[in-house]
Amino acid sequence: MIKEKAGKAGREELLKFSNQNTFLKGNIALIIIIAVAFFSRIYHLTYQSLWSDELYTMVNANPALPLQKILTEIKTNDFHPPLSYLLLHYLFKVVTYNDFVGRLTSALVGTLSVGAMYYFGREIKSKKTGLVMALFTTVNYLHLHYSQEIRMYIWLFLFTILSAIFFLRSIKTGKSIDYILYVLFTTSLIYTHYFGLFVFGAEILCFFHLMWRKLNPVIIKKGLLAGFAVLLLYLPWVPNLLFSGTREHWMGLPKLNFIIFYLYKTLGKDPVSFAFYVLGLMGFFRCLYSLSKKENTPSYVSYLLVTYGLLSVYIITYFVSILKPILQLKCTIAALPFLIAALVIGLDTFKKHYGRIGITLVTISAIINILFIRKHYTKITNDNENYRDIALTVASRHSRVPAISHYADYYNYYFDQFGSKIRAINTKGKDPAAIIGKPTELTVLYAHGGKELMSFNLIRDKKLSSYLKRFYYLKRTYFLNNGLEKAFVYVRKN
Repeated sequence: MIKEKAGKAGREELLKFSNQNTFLKGNIALIIIIAVAFFSRIYHLTYQSLWSDELYTMVNANPALPLQKILTEIKTNDFHPPLSYLLLHYLFKVVTYNDFVGRLTSALVGTLSVGAMYYFGREIKSKKTGLVMALFTTVNYLHLHYSQEIRMYIWLFLFTILSAIFFLRSIKTGKSIDYILYVLFTTSLIYTHYFGLFVFGAEILCFFHLMWRKLNPVIIKKGLLAGFAVLLLYLPWVPNLLFSGTREHWMGLPKLNFIIFYLYKTLGKDPVSFAFYVLGLMGFFRCLYSLSKKENTPSYVSYLLVTYGLLSVYIITYFVSILKPILQLKCTIAALPFLIAALVIGLDTFKKHYGRIGITLVTISAIINILFIRKHYTKITNDNENYRDIALTVASRHSRVPAISHYADYYNYYFDQFGSKIRAINTKGKDPAAIIGKPTELTVLYAHGGKELMSFNLIRDKKLSSYLKRFYYLKRTYFLNNGLEKAFVYVRKN
């Protein structure tokens, strides 16, 4: 009896091991792609200083801040919903609050989204489609860039994919769990970035298109309930959305040829990839036209969603921008899952060997472009906002000197990271003498912008400029990059 039980337990363990081995063998390509995605996103992760937008995120995700203060700041001074800030805020309560962890979070989300692209492709068509979509995501320049930046854009990409996956599953299967997960991920999407609303809008357009073509009544009922649930969960944030729409900002309306320009930059200005994306899109729309005569096929539902995703994020946002400019390249990362899907579907319409040649050339060209032309890992691109090196130099050479900066919060983040007792002060247009007096020596720190950095005579803060001219002379300037001084050391006149 004991021997029989032992034998049965042994067989069960052997079966488990066999199943695990089968899974690894069957998914070796996906595992390799995800491994490459992970290592390419953590390599040189903190090579560059955080720039202004990343520092804004870090300052407002500070684990020491009360929740209400974070929400008040986002509602009054930011143009984005709060989810990404809150996720980081609570993460930093349990792990170290620094550049590396912030960027590592984005890198992990980026890697996770590569895996999600595989499942999105599998849901659209097949395992092969999913693998190629995951591969193209791994080598995509825009995706790589935002996987190494502490902003909400890589979260926007991930939630777009997850929302799309469960939209397709709910339409195809009608299972309640798929609708629940759709509501969860779509609500997360629209609380991450306002462009998530255009993805949600694409899904609504796709749903009503299919409903008009006679969807199953049960699916219609569940779909409408899911849509209303998302809207109901978003209602608390609607006043902030409306308020954000009334505020002025620096964006303008893109030129009419913006799609070509955006696509080219999305691919890291890689001409080979650009050519194949154009060919792939042509193949995709030709395939969609052929399938429009067979509208009841699962592929048609998927292709329709891809089409509406591209139209909504690129075209509808352009018309909205005529009234209120909202369209920027980085926001169109919400369209990237649909763009890559269209490319892969389009390449699949080529003859077998031509399709493989296209996949190979796009992959190799993208890698060469990232490593040797764009020099993504070795070229400093944030040199006009090098807060970290400026803060480190001032902290090590002028540790007892008061600092003034319009970007005091950003510099104080780095001073805290370096364990410095320096606290930069933002005089906010007030008389500096009334705030810090007339110390023997002081530093004035900049990093963002252009004209006001050329010399202290061009500083926009007239009271600060007058204060410096009247009581101080310039002793030293640090970081002359492209003629833009970044840190000034002043000594009081006798």
